[in-house]
Amino acid sequence: MAWGAGAALSPLTRAEMDDIAAMPALIAGRGITVATMAPSYLRLFEQADLPPLRILMTVGEAPIATDARHYAARLACYNGYGPTENTAATTIGRMDP
Repeated sequence: MAWGAGAALSPLTRAEMDDIAAMPALIAGRGITVATMAPSYLRLFEQADLPPLRILMTVGEAPIATDARHYAARLACYNGYGPTENTAATTIGRMDP
């Protein structure tokens, strides 16, 4: 979907994914504007600012209410749901703070 919309993918290494403290700088340094992650992973950021993100999508599990409210007040936030044998985002809804 990213390529179809003219976007670029920015894959991360395991070491980059595990370094939560460095992630905001990595996102800013690469100019990442859209990110998809599980709510439990997002929770590790402790509601840090994540510039230059404009769109944040959580998938794979129920969103954590406090994080959803925090990020939805600042970004376009979506939560996707779907059985893993289909896709993580069969249905998608925008979260409202």
